[in-house]
Amino acid sequence: MRRILALGLLALLLGAAGPAAAASFLERLERDELQFFPNDDPAMKAAIAKARATLPDFLAKAAHPRINQRSFALKVEVLLLDGRSEFIWVTNFANVGDDFIGLVDNEPRLVPGLKRGAFLPFRRDDIADWLYLEGDRMVGNVTLCVLLAAAPDDLRSARDHFGLDCSQLAGAPQ
Repeated sequence: MRRILALGLLALLLGAAGPAAAASFLERLERDELQFFPNDDPAMKAAIAKARATLPDFLAKAAHPRINQRSFALKVEVLLLDGRSEFIWVTNFANVGDDFIGLVDNEPRLVPGLKRGAFLPFRRDDIADWLYLEGDRMVGNVTLCVLLAAAPDDLRSARDHFGLDCSQLAGAPQ
């Protein structure tokens, strides 16, 4: 079965709690470790649908950012030969219609030959999420909200660490 790969380790999300675990969880997120997530998960599917539905507004903001908006990025699904997918963050992107190209902004783990800093061509339909920073707050990244919702309550404080507003995803815990 195809798996969705994202940030963090599922074991940590579902594992031990406490400040040390929270710190470890944040460290793993910042190191961009993989997490396997079922492709048919309803919450993740809803998050991706939300990101795709709001993509036109995101692209308009990326084209003409306000002075306090920066670090625009797209999360792109790259299909593997074995049926799984790896999700890659892409920055410095440009598009003509539905064709995009951008720079890989994390270290791919499963896509052979793809490295951080390489150009990655992709299609609009490959986009699974987006994010940007506005002041000290993260906007978008609804797939991370789903990952954090599966975490024990004290690990959910990671939202505060990233300034992430998960209320943008209907039904997301506050």
